[in-house]
Amino acid sequence: MSADLATARALIADQFPQYRDLPLAPITPGGWDNRSFRLGEHMVVRLPSADHYAPQIAREGAALNVLADALAMPITRRLHQGAPGSGFPHAWAINRWIDGTPAGSARISADFAGQLGRFLAALHRLDPVLELPPGSGNFHRGGSLEVYGDEVAEAFARLGDAALRSQLEQQWQRALSRPFAGAPRWVHGDVFPWNLLVDPDGNLCGVIDWGLVATGDPACDYALAWTCFEADRRGALRQASGVDDAMWDRARGWSLWKAATLATGINGGTPEDIAASQTVLERIAAES
Repeated sequence: MSADLATARALIADQFPQYRDLPLAPITPGGWDNRSFRLGEHMVVRLPSADHYAPQIAREGAALNVLADALAMPITRRLHQGAPGSGFPHAWAINRWIDGTPAGSARISADFAGQLGRFLAALHRLDPVLELPPGSGNFHRGGSLEVYGDEVAEAFARLGDAALRSQLEQQWQRALSRPFAGAPRWVHGDVFPWNLLVDPDGNLCGVIDWGLVATGDPACDYALAWTCFEADRRGALRQASGVDDAMWDRARGWSLWKAATLATGINGGTPEDIAASQTVLERIAAES
């Protein structure tokens, strides 16, 4: 059975019948790793969309309520965790709904990058009280960039622009040369405009989708500095977060991996993804 509206209704009716009469509607966009449905006014249902995304439900559930109590910025909470059933093979979840518009579809304020930097700094300062090591279940977010070395090498081999390739290779080697040596920190793992909520004034007001959460190297949380921001906002993000040179280099490496594999078709992507990723590669190369 697929992760669709009918499945969500059946699971709720079977496992949480107290909610069976509440309105249930798909959220657009509904997510990639999980399909999301708004349940009543205050809840969201999350169903893994494929087998390899299923481990995220338990990972997210272990961390959410710990972090929600420790952070000033609203993040979602785990209210219930459902079990496989009604023909659906995976664990699933009901989380708290947070009001806001995804930054990917809204105007953001002039201080949005600074607000995000301050949120990430607060998250990364927290002492982890759980061990959630990076691995295949969260696509190695919070782990070492070396795990994606073969993909990056293949992407470089496909790049037709020799000058661009040379500049990117320099940045990649710089990132690899500065491994994380600190104690593990909390890592969101998927800091992306569609997981960042803004209020009507474009200010950051919530952070959702913690399925890739880990304890490890927070560098990947800053990759959107190149994927989403021009130089001025990139600078504001860094200044507000206080990231040091080594972590900033690794963050650039995470952005480079993502953009290079999309731009060269290794990890699929739409024509729009490919064009946007080419722009990201040019931003990164300009910093060589």
